[in-house]
Amino acid sequence: MTAALFPEQLERVTGYTFRDKSLLLRALTRLAYCKEQGLSEDSHLDALATLGDAVIELLILTRLVKGGEHDKGAVSLKKMDLVNMSVLRDAARAIHLEQYVRWGKGEARMHVWTSGRVL
Repeated sequence: MTAALFPEQLERVTGYTFRDKSLLLRALTRLAYCKEQGLSEDSHLDALATLGDAVIELLILTRLVKGGEHDKGAVSLKKMDLVNMSVLRDAARAIHLEQYVRWGKGEARMHVWTSGRVL
């Protein structure tokens, strides 16, 4: 794995421009990298990841309800289908998100982004 690509390249790939570039950089910074580099405790993505998960669920639920789905069980099932590890991991891989993340040395060596919910 080479050094992380510049966040501005990710903006081009996604078509979204961040007003606060420091927020994007934080969203791409793993805790291990933060500790290795001696960055401040509020420089890593952990809290943003939790917030992001909630935002994704809210967007999916809003779209389902606006699309005419009103049965609680059906909404829950469709949300689970759309907001799952495989779908989100595939979306991250499609834009090569792993190239933009600032990984810790051990994470980079082990290619942790290839399994689980890491991306």
